[in-house]
Amino acid sequence: MTTRLAEIELERSRGGTSGAARQFSATYFEPEARASRPVGGTLETVAAVT
Repeated sequence: MTTRLAEIELERSRGGTSGAARQFSATYFEPEARASRPVGGTLETVAAVT
């Protein structure tokens, strides 16, 4: 899990395309739709698993 948390931090710090894609999914799809959430989880959801 530590590795995935580090990956999420790296993705956030890079911004760019991944940030744009994340923002698109969050705004285009309804909040309750699975497609509105990141496939690999968020810092909060991944940390909750550990």
